Amino acid sequence: MLDRLEHQTALVAATGGRREAYSVQELLHTYLLADLQRQGERRRAHLHAVAARWWADRGRPVQALDHAARSRSTDLLTDLLHRFAVPLLLVGDHEPLRRALSSVGTHATATDPWLSLASALSNIEAGELPAARSDLRRARQFWPAHGPVELAVLRAVAEQFGAEQLGAGAPGPGRAPAPAPAALADTDELPAEPELEALARLSRGNARLEHDDRIGARAEFEAALALSRRHGFDYLQMQCLTLLGVVAATAGDLPRMRVVSSEALATAAAHGWEGTSWSTAATAMLAYSALLRSEAADAERLAAEGLAPGPAVASPPLWFALQAVHGAAVFDLGDRAGGLAELHRARSDFGVEEAGAEQCAALALLEFRAALFLGHSAAARTALAWLAERTGDSGELLMMRAWLESAAGRRDHARSLIRPVLDGSTAVLLPSTMVDTWLLETAIAASASERPAARRALQTALALAEPLDAIRPFALAEPGVRELLVHQHGSFGAWDEVVDRALAAGAGRATQRAMLSEREITVLGLLPSLLSLEDIAVDLTVSVNTVKSHVRSIYAKLGVSSRRLAVLAAHEHGLLSSGAR
Repeated sequence: MLDRLEHQTALVAATGGRREAYSVQELLHTYLLADLQRQGERRRAHLHAVAARWWADRGRPVQALDHAARSRSTDLLTDLLHRFAVPLLLVGDHEPLRRALSSVGTHATATDPWLSLASALSNIEAGELPAARSDLRRARQFWPAHGPVELAVLRAVAEQFGAEQLGAGAPGPGRAPAPAPAALADTDELPAEPELEALARLSRGNARLEHDDRIGARAEFEAALALSRRHGFDYLQMQCLTLLGVVAATAGDLPRMRVVSSEALATAAAHGWEGTSWSTAATAMLAYSALLRSEAADAERLAAEGLAPGPAVASPPLWFALQAVHGAAVFDLGDRAGGLAELHRARSDFGVEEAGAEQCAALALLEFRAALFLGHSAAARTALAWLAERTGDSGELLMMRAWLESAAGRRDHARSLIRPVLDGSTAVLLPSTMVDTWLLETAIAASASERPAARRALQTALALAEPLDAIRPFALAEPGVRELLVHQHGSFGAWDEVVDRALAAGAGRATQRAMLSEREITVLGLLPSLLSLEDIAVDLTVSVNTVKSHVRSIYAKLGVSSRRLAVLAAHEHGLLSSGAR
């Protein structure tokens, strides 16, 4: 009949390769709706049920659930929710799922663990945490004695994601600990359905990550990612990429972290998921990576984007990370006092919430370095004490204490403190900590006129920094370290590119460039050469007195007193090209 209508009247038009569905012209659509209203409520409900089953048989869950809700058949809607809730979660069609769950009614959702868990996951993704907590409680209350493996998978994922968002296992004052989240054992049978297998692997990966089994976690997340790409589970793909970024970050593989986090953000942008907790986590990892590369402007922009949706979409540790990275970026961009204040406020706002040891170390170090850089030793000690309470002994604590001792002029004691870190007898939480520690050893050796030892320590720091893309430690290093970089620039072989970037890193370069005239910048560019001032004058076809006048002005504006220090300062502020010697 529809085929005849298409050819005889053009009121309908077949769509799709199989020509099974038809679009209807607006005039006919209006007429058919009016006719449907005349059919009576029972007839309308029956037709909606027929339509729901037709769409369901063709794998179109959104349309199927919409018609099932209008059919007023709770049994039909429940059956379709059992069938389609998980696929809708994985492809990211959360709003149609939430509408269907609302239509099926509170009683049906509350007494059916499958629907309760599907509701919990949709509420977690929507940031409706109190509702998610209620859903999880009802699922436990009506849990069957011998439930199928598919139900166990759904519960494991819901409780794991709920633990992250709701703070399970991390009680604060006046709050009792929630039950420990469930997890699927490696011996548990994997479901046959691809969507449930993907969720099962996600659950296993989370459990392995919780137990610091990064290799196992990565394998499970990559298997889930492969399933998501094969079956078009785009929301799951974003989740897997973000979790792979977390695995890479905790393993110190920051280049890999940047790749997968960038891919997660691209997936989010393609579907309008920028405001989700998953895209926010990927943004936070990219912001921290940019900060470590000493790309402060990018770090500030990314952190601001992550903070823009507000704290509702971010767990307390994630919000703390975004605030701290933003504060550190502001500090690096030249607002030293404002950046330090923001770092302190981020830690204060975080309060007694819990976070991983690696995250605590990374963020405490940001505040500590900023405070020590400004000479605020009391504020630095506060950040150190906060970290000590949360992580216990670590290489980071020894390094922080050594920095304080070195700043107070007690270099020998500082050196003895970092020795266990350098020889590996005290473990570090962050790979970049080893870069910082070797740079401190470089500064101590340089101050003691131990040039060979200083160079060896600096070479070690460069070798460790290169795979991490860790440039910021060099930007914050002591002047003796930067002076050594300038003096031996070009002699570090494979690490000369890292040296170029390290010398160019630093805050305030645009301000310094604006302070110098174009002619002064030209003269400054010739200072690293072996040319005398007389040779420079000839090269520029000006008098030697003019060159001397420019040099005096350069010294004054850069706050230095010699040609060597002027070259050092110019490198620090990015005023010389990487090829300048």
